Amino acid sequence: MILRPHIRHQVFRRDGYRCTECGSTERLVVHHKWPQRKGGSESLKNLSTVCDPCHRKKHAFIDIIRRRWKKYQETDEIGTRVYEYEVH
Repeated sequence: MILRPHIRHQVFRRDGYRCTECGSTERLVVHHKWPQRKGGSESLKNLSTVCDPCHRKKHAFIDIIRRRWKKYQETDEIGTRVYEYEVH
């Protein structure tokens, strides 16, 4: 989904036209801290300014976590279902 231009400029202005991760002023984009596909909004508190390389690193890290963690189901001694995560 495309972010409305006036919101994008508000985020850039608030963050001083600098990447909030590394301080760069080049190739800036707006990053959703909580993704829209998971209910994240266009509110300013959910948005941050990052440079393109930091944005790529953020998304690469998220993809690594998704691949490494496998959800499985376990039942304890009284029959209660317990959900845990296992690292591969």
